[in-house]
Amino acid sequence: MAWQAMQARLRSAIPAFRLDGRALLSMAASLALRIAGLLGTFGLGLVLARLWSPADFGIYGLVISVAALATTFCQLGTPQLAVREFAVLASENALAAVRARSGTFQSASLLASLVPVGLAAILLLLDQPFLNVEPRHWLIGSLLNVLAVQTVVLSAGLRGVGQMTQGQFMDILGRPVAALTLVLVAWLAFGRPDIGSVLMIQLVVAFAAAAICQYWFLRATRSTDQTSGAVRKPWLSAAIPLGVVDVLRQLDGTYGLILMGWLVAGTELGWFRVALACAALINMPISVFHVVLAPRLAVLFRNGGEGELQALLGKVSLMLTAICGAIVLVLALFGEALVTLAFGAPYAGAAQPLLVIAIAQLAFSLFGMGPILLLMTDLERPLTVIYVIAVLGGIVAALALIPIYGAVGAALAQLVSLTVVGAASDLVARRRLGLRVSWLRLPGSASAA
Repeated sequence: MAWQAMQARLRSAIPAFRLDGRALLSMAASLALRIAGLLGTFGLGLVLARLWSPADFGIYGLVISVAALATTFCQLGTPQLAVREFAVLASENALAAVRARSGTFQSASLLASLVPVGLAAILLLLDQPFLNVEPRHWLIGSLLNVLAVQTVVLSAGLRGVGQMTQGQFMDILGRPVAALTLVLVAWLAFGRPDIGSVLMIQLVVAFAAAAICQYWFLRATRSTDQTSGAVRKPWLSAAIPLGVVDVLRQLDGTYGLILMGWLVAGTELGWFRVALACAALINMPISVFHVVLAPRLAVLFRNGGEGELQALLGKVSLMLTAICGAIVLVLALFGEALVTLAFGAPYAGAAQPLLVIAIAQLAFSLFGMGPILLLMTDLERPLTVIYVIAVLGGIVAALALIPIYGAVGAALAQLVSLTVVGAASDLVARRRLGLRVSWLRLPGSASAA
């Protein structure tokens, strides 16, 4: 009887729904790109971990993570705006307007990305390390940021004009695979590369990626039969809220590593970097569902399909919970053996923070599409508040826990921030939209059927 009651509860919480062939095809293509790209990224991390000590690997990871955070800042929220605006302009065949707007986005983001270059140059002139990292490494990282920003903006533009594969290829697959290939070539030809050499390889790859994306974009927006396109409102006012959310989301995955570099460094930093690299694989199912199904959320919401939308939210939450739960179980039983097999005995200590991060992803998966639902239903301002609270809470937790527990403390801080994001998104969705984002009937959700 108890099992039958649970089945009935699940059926009532998760009405049946069906994904159409186009959604499944898009999900499969995105999944294939992400699997290949993550294997390239993971492979690069694996090679570097084998080549270097945990301390050196941690320093490299810190530079790359800070550069990624700077990239999110310097985009100024333009990628999301580019997808939204360029899709409308392209449907009107206003490709000249697309090019003009893209030029504005690229110029603004380029100016923003020169700020980190200036800061890194000052460190180099002063010969002043920062977070235990040499200033020359920060300078290369800042130049890497300049090129990465252009690649991201151009990739978003390609997706906006309907070039979905080209709009994902460089960011997801091209850059990590090219970097892995060149690092292996350099290792075989010249011996073990140091941190500076690998960063320079990353810089060369980033330049090639930006140049190829620029060529693809110009080719995709070339047309002899064009219209003028509708006049758009000033872009910055629309981009700022989107940019703030992006920055906070990136910071939510980066502050632990930054604080580790400040408070601990050494071997523990390398362990946490390995844990984060493996966590990208754990997060992949969540990312695929969010990227592929986000447009469907917006369409269903605007067309009044609350029943189908509620069914979709519940089903995704249950599927993600099952996937992440299985991953947690595997890591709890075999985590240390798997990490040692992949990275070597010096990195066995990464197994514990990795398990905690997996538990954090499991907690987040309970709330499925929560944050994306808020973005797709014009609730980005409440989501911004949620991320501010979550990130600040995570930082406070990290400051308290890292000195005591090291890498595990940083992972526990992520558990705090991800749980706050998921639970608060569910609360806002129930109160503002009357929708549950979790398959669970949480307190206060009875009216949100």
